Amino acid sequence: MSIDLQKVLKEILEKRLTALDMSKYELAKRLAVERGKAKPTDVSKLVSKCFEEPDARRYMDLAALIELMGGEIVVRWHSIEENVVSTPKAS
Repeated sequence: MSIDLQKVLKEILEKRLTALDMSKYELAKRLAVERGKAKPTDVSKLVSKCFEEPDARRYMDLAALIELMGGEIVVRWHSIEENVVSTPKAS
């Protein structure tokens, strides 16, 4: 049984955006501030693409959006030993 990763990621991102009662434009505004851009329109296409095809985006772009929505990306290997590595949180 294979997982449709793109479908799962899209659902996760959309549900979180809804839970935060936030629009993609509001998320673009936050990302623009984070990246020192003058206008949200400078990053709005990137935000839209991350929601349309999350599995085809650059890791850092997707991670930035997830962090701006209060989340983190976790990779879990099924083994005995567990290692936790965190990326710096967006301020």
